[in-house]
Order: sequence, then C-alpha cells, then structure tokens
Amino acid sequence: MAGFGIRQNRDKVIRDLKETTLSLRLIGKKYGVTRQAMSYFVKRERIERPPRPRGHQVGYCRICQKLLQISKTPHSEFMSVYTIRKKLGAEVGYARYRHHLKVLTKRGLVHQKFGCLVSKRAEKAYAIYFKKSLPVSRIGRMAGLTNFASAITNHRKAGWDIPPSLFVYGKEERSRMRKAANERRLRELNLNVAKHSP
Repeated sequence: MAGFGIRQNRDKVIRDLKETTLSLRLIGKKYGVTRQAMSYFVKRERIERPPRPRGHQVGYCRICQKLLQISKTPHSEFMSVYTIRKKLGAEVGYARYRHHLKVLTKRGLVHQKFGCLVSKRAEKAYAIYFKKSLPVSRIGRMAGLTNFASAITNHRKAGWDIPPSLFVYGKEERSRMRKAANERRLRELNLNVAKHSP
C-alpha cells in the first residue's frame, strides 16, 4: 500500500514522476516514503516516466555541484589541487575527484585551468599577488618560492590568464633594486676571489 505521504500529495507526486527524471528513491524521500512504495504507486497508477538522459548527470551529482561551487570563488584557477580536495572532503578520493573535474572541464562548466595547480606555495604566492601591491620577488620570498617571476612567465605561456602585478616600479624602486643587485654581485665576486686566493 502506498504511503500516507503519497496519498496526501497525490497530484504533486504524479507531476514529479511524469515531469522529472529523479530516481524513485529521491522522490520517495521528498514525500517521506520508501522506494518500494514509490515503485508500487507507479505500477498501480500506470505512470509512464520520461527516459533518463545518458551520461553523467552533473545536476544531480553532489561532487560536481561542490566543484562548481568552489570554482565560483574569485581566481579559483589558482587554487591548488590539495585545497580543492580538502574542500570536497576526505571521502572523495583522487581518482573520483579527477573523473568529476574532467567531466566539468570537458563540458566547459569550469575554467580550463581549474584544478591544475599543484604547488601549495604557488597558490599562496598568487593569493598575495592578487591582493597586495608588492614586488613579485618579495611575494615569492613570502610564499617560499625561489623564483615566482619565472613561475608567472611559465604559467602565462601555458595559457593561464594572469593580470599585471598591482605593484608599479617607480624610479626610486628601480634604482634601489639595481643597487641591491650590484651589491649582491660584488659580494659574490669577493667570495670567489677569497676562495681562489692563496
């Protein structure tokens, strides 16, 4: 016998069964009855259900929906794989994560570079880069990257959309940097001379 929830909402249940491709379990859950009760109701009322579309159903997939939500974060393509997986939860293994990400990328629902960044240090560096007006070299040091400038160049070549730095080098800043570089070269030269002197 069909559940009380079905009898109470008969017209709504029939509409859901005829107009949606949701599983009997999910529709049953909505009205507080079991899948078996829904199956019995469908047979008794001779309801013809629409065919379920083939392929992965992004709209009904919890992992895909969570990935779409994460991808809406500003500069999400500069989020590392580790951070994305942490947001998804420990129960989602790497293989499952890659499968769902591939589906979303193939359908153009997420940025082509979303989920491609591996380095957590690069993620930290880009987070600073987009928010603060600091020299690239300083950002690299703050994030623990030896050469953040070359990482930016390589990412741009690989197709990442990286805007110009918020930091603008003034005349004084260029002069200071040139002086610091000359002093560094001089120290290195003195060290080499000291090593080779008898």
